[in-house]
Amino acid sequence: LTILKEDTLDQLVVKAKKEYSDAAKLDSIAEVKRDTASKTIDEAIEGYLLRARLLSSKFQFEDAERNYKKAVDADTDRTEVRIQYAVFLHKQNRFILATQEYQNCLTYSLDFTNKALVLNNIGIAQTAQNDYQGGMQNYKEALSIDRVLVKTNPEVYRQYVAITLNNLGAAQTAQNDYQGGIQSYKEALSIRRALAKTNPKVYRPEVAGTLNNLG
Repeated sequence: LTILKEDTLDQLVVKAKKEYSDAAKLDSIAEVKRDTASKTIDEAIEGYLLRARLLSSKFQFEDAERNYKKAVDADTDRTEVRIQYAVFLHKQNRFILATQEYQNCLTYSLDFTNKALVLNNIGIAQTAQNDYQGGMQNYKEALSIDRVLVKTNPEVYRQYVAITLNNLGAAQTAQNDYQGGIQSYKEALSIRRALAKTNPKVYRPEVAGTLNNLG
């Protein structure tokens, strides 16, 4: 995939948005024009995201953030793009801004997988700012979704149940709810031990981490 210059991507988005708007005023060829404009915008978004990831890998975070923002602005309804931008902010430890972006994502209709991800990440950002009550509330909501998802595809979602339980346990322990923390850790440990039997390289370190949390 060719990495286009940022100003080239800017021009593509401006032109495509105009074509999309103009097409709404037409009749017979409107659908074709809208489809073409929509495809151009999608390609530009992927270009911005590719640039953002490349710039991040080079520690050029200001430039990376600008490209993430442009990807979001190109189509504000693309929630997966908003989530990627929020995760970028989160990794920069910019928890307040990351939480705002995650909460923006929740105003859209998300599938269960993305909603659980966003809620769990909000919980992480909140507990990083010592908001343990807020964190626990979001962990519990994410966990309820994870438990639904695991019934549909246990091989995929058991690991996410364990992750959320481990995060919840940490927040409970920080709030001196040791019994609740132990219960959450033990359930996470049980899941991770089962997963470690089939994939020890990936999950044995997680088993060790949960055991460490249990003390």
